[in-house]
Amino acid sequence: LLDIMMPIMDGWETLEKIREIDKDVPVIMVTAKQPTFTVVKGRANKIDGYLVKPFTHAALLNIVSDVFEFRDGVQSYIEEAKAKGISEELLEEYARRLSEVSSHHQLWTLLKQVYPERRVEKDESLKNAMLSIQRYIDIQKERIRELREEIEKKMVGLD
Repeated sequence: LLDIMMPIMDGWETLEKIREIDKDVPVIMVTAKQPTFTVVKGRANKIDGYLVKPFTHAALLNIVSDVFEFRDGVQSYIEEAKAKGISEELLEEYARRLSEVSSHHQLWTLLKQVYPERRVEKDESLKNAMLSIQRYIDIQKERIRELREEIEKKMVGLD
């Protein structure tokens, strides 16, 4: 968990230092200000999750659990597929699309947390942005499903 607002070094500087040591360590950003900016900047820095202050104990446990379950599940599936000779290129595309869907879903979830439903309905640009994000997620999920089917066929020797 990394808070953006810290006394000596802000969360973004701390993230740079962390990434110098280990580029794959899971990071969940905690923010009280400008959540949309945080998501945009966080996506560029491969953030795994976001929490908006104030948050509940349950929200904290859920995001931490989701991040680790997602990473562990994807990693073990890709390792199994590699062991069965599935091409690196196909697996990289699969992992990339999963990561994109995850980050877009987190953006959508964060926007839902920050903006009440009634405000979204009144603000046409916000409503359109959220619909666009949802459409993108749906399209990517379909492509992920197709990639997964292709991988599965190759793993059982049908392709």
